[in-house]
Amino acid sequence: MKDLKEQFEKFDLLPLSHSRINSYIEHKADFVAKYIYGNQMPSTPSMTRGNAVEMGLNHYLTGESEDRIIWKQEAVDFAINYFMDLKPFFTETVDEIEKELKVIKPMTELLIDKFDNGGLRTGSNFKRHFTGYQNQISTQILGLDLIGFTDFTFEFEDEIIVIDVKTSSQFKLNYGHVLQQAIYKKAIQEKSNKNVRIRLLMTTKSKCDFIDADFDDPKHLRYIEAHLKSLGALLSKCDSIEEISEIIKPDLGHWSWNKASKEKIAIRQNIWGF
Repeated sequence: MKDLKEQFEKFDLLPLSHSRINSYIEHKADFVAKYIYGNQMPSTPSMTRGNAVEMGLNHYLTGESEDRIIWKQEAVDFAINYFMDLKPFFTETVDEIEKELKVIKPMTELLIDKFDNGGLRTGSNFKRHFTGYQNQISTQILGLDLIGFTDFTFEFEDEIIVIDVKTSSQFKLNYGHVLQQAIYKKAIQEKSNKNVRIRLLMTTKSKCDFIDADFDDPKHLRYIEAHLKSLGALLSKCDSIEEISEIIKPDLGHWSWNKASKEKIAIRQNIWGF
């Protein structure tokens, strides 16, 4: 494992995170551009929409207003204002930006209603048990340090519940979501004697509900380990970042590249020349 760690340290890839691991698994050229070459990949309206909705929900959970209707509207306004503050930095078309802006209100409202209607834990005053948003977690996989940040954490006498919120145009679970929750479950359980329950809460503009999956299945962590070994083998063959980009190339037939922003296209051209 020492040799594996040395390979990751050689290219300054530690500590790991779920986003780094998942990027290598699903979008290897993006991984090279962002984590090997150190480019700051431009945020998109859809990514910012997700952050905005989470910020709105956090605003609601930390509020102390006794008037639920007023505070719910304030949370929606907070989410929309977060998006609007970043709107000038988007390079996408007006239609693409407006499409994401329009769904912030219904998504935020659906999430708040899910919590208010006992979706977290029946009979519980969930706000009283809310212990934080974006709490940092840490663990190791194959001796490699890994950090992450959970969405919404609630602590009860008998258990810790972590709610990971996903906003999407389609109500569909992908395997990257499962891997993320498996990592978080491992990290939190290692440091707590309480039962740890990870729940994935997904919302579209018209549907909000929990998606159940077996985050304890050991195959998830074994799958991550296999890909980390694969990455380690790649790194061991290379002495420079240029050698890595000679091996991994973007797929211009994939939507993430053929519909990329001008900034991302410029990054691609700078690294790969096309």
